[in-house]
Order: sequence, then structure tokens, then C-alpha cells
Amino acid sequence: MKGGITYDKPNFQLFSSNRRNPRVIIGPNAQVDGALVFKHAVDLYVHSSAKIGPVTGATAVRYSGDTPPSR
Repeated sequence: MKGGITYDKPNFQLFSSNRRNPRVIIGPNAQVDGALVFKHAVDLYVHSSAKIGPVTGATAVRYSGDTPPSR
């Protein structure tokens, strides 16, 4: 992917304490040439073979294999 990814906060608020963070998965052999900017809490999983730019607002969890870790 040329460019980066920006994940904005939603325009609405849900008042449930049981809500989980959205999962963002960068899969095997993916390439993101720009920055990944998160303005909302997410669970970010990046495959060990993926190439990404700098990450702001989230912590990338690297994984290998066919699927990211379960919650």
C-alpha cells in the first residue's frame, strides 16, 4: 500500500464498558509505505513478514503463522 493508514476516532460514543478495542491486522507479506496513525485505541497485529512504516498511537504486536493471536 502506498501511503499510510490513519484510524480516526468514531463520530459517536457508545456507553458500554464491555466494548473491546477494534482489531487491526496487517497480514503476511503486506507492505505499508507510510505511517500508521491511530487516534482511537486498537489491538494492532503485524505479521513478521510484513513491512510497515512508523506507528503512532498503538503498539504493534508481531506474530507469525497463519493467524494473529486470539484475544
